[in-house]
Amino acid sequence: MITEGYGGHPMKVYVHRRQPDQMVGWLNDAGFTVEAQMTLSSAESTLGGVLMARRRPDNAQEL
Repeated sequence: MITEGYGGHPMKVYVHRRQPDQMVGWLNDAGFTVEAQMTLSSAESTLGGVLMARRRPDNAQEL
């Protein structure tokens, strides 16, 4: 999907439907800590969610 970002800049957005619990497991396995999880639903669309995760400091790569 191609859309516009802030200031009218073009950007590509990729959407993949996954189960939130599966994503939490994948993020944990990859060295992230899930800090927030929200389930979304509406009459117009199917169930969705948002995950906010942060890389654990012990897995951060040095520049």
